[in-house]
Amino acid sequence: MTSTDGSSRERGGSWALVAAVMFGAALVPVVLQVGMFQLRPGAPAVATMVGQLLPFWMVRAALGLVLWGAADRVLRRRPSLPRAVGIHVVGAAAYWVVWSGLVALSPVLPPSYTGSYAERVLQLMQASSIISPFIYACVVGAHHAVHYLRVARRAEVRAAELEGRLAQARLDTLRAQLNPHFLFNTLNGITSLALQGDHDRVVAALGLLGDLLRSALADGDLTTLDREFAFAGQYLELQGMRLGDRLSVVWETDPCVGRCRVPVMVLQPLIENALVHGVEPRAEGGWVRVRARRHGARVRVDVADSGPGPSAALKVGTGLAAVEARLRHVYGSDYRLAYARGEGNESTCTIEIPYGADDQDAHR
Repeated sequence: MTSTDGSSRERGGSWALVAAVMFGAALVPVVLQVGMFQLRPGAPAVATMVGQLLPFWMVRAALGLVLWGAADRVLRRRPSLPRAVGIHVVGAAAYWVVWSGLVALSPVLPPSYTGSYAERVLQLMQASSIISPFIYACVVGAHHAVHYLRVARRAEVRAAELEGRLAQARLDTLRAQLNPHFLFNTLNGITSLALQGDHDRVVAALGLLGDLLRSALADGDLTTLDREFAFAGQYLELQGMRLGDRLSVVWETDPCVGRCRVPVMVLQPLIENALVHGVEPRAEGGWVRVRARRHGARVRVDVADSGPGPSAALKVGTGLAAVEARLRHVYGSDYRLAYARGEGNESTCTIEIPYGADDQDAHR
């Protein structure tokens, strides 16, 4: 189905609705007038009154459809304000005359309208000198209101689409920054293994790196904590090949948080930061602890390390800055990213986000 067919079908549906409203509204004054006259003594029969009043209002309903189309054409041509006012003044006068001329042809006019056709037209024009311009203004005003409401809604939809595309572009940019950063640091670790002459571990590390890259470059911007834990575990295994016994890893994660949706690669930069500032500067090495808990409608993830070396200081680099930017894009202001120093120089990076389970287990 082409977009033109869809537009035609939408316009057809709109015209059907306008016609239904026009003719439905025309019946309202007929019912009201018949009811009012029936309260008077000596009123004509209901059928007689309906037959006399229907031509007045059915002609108005039919002409209302013509006015609707004419108003649409005027808007599409976008005339200047003075020209538009002039067009509608002429249109109101034409509507007044045409309605009077058509109704004067009715064979069931009330007895008060007598004489030749021209005389009946003049009588009807005199009787409708106020109501006809008023109805014209109501129809044209309703058309303009509907038109600009549709324009506003389309603008809102376009703005929402553009905002979504902009957010997606920003997320893609952040991820593009994060992937080379992660790859650079990982290759540095493999280079260290090569310099140590441990070829078997270099081969194993390259295999692990291939697995990590497949996960890091997968499509999608959201994943689950379970997948993030698996990715972080592979990354720590790779770093463990380089650090050996100097690295100890502790996992304390509740199973109930595993399906929580999170941005892709949200944990790896935190763990990398813990390694760089809490393990590598220490000659004896250190530990990294990943803890995840759910507290009601929120999930808290702590990445802690055994503390900086003698001259090391906590530093927020490209990876952590990208993580914070991604959290902001996904959760707005409804997240917390904090750094704290505990007893014995222990450093902890905390992420707190709303819990949102992914029924499909992952978006990627």
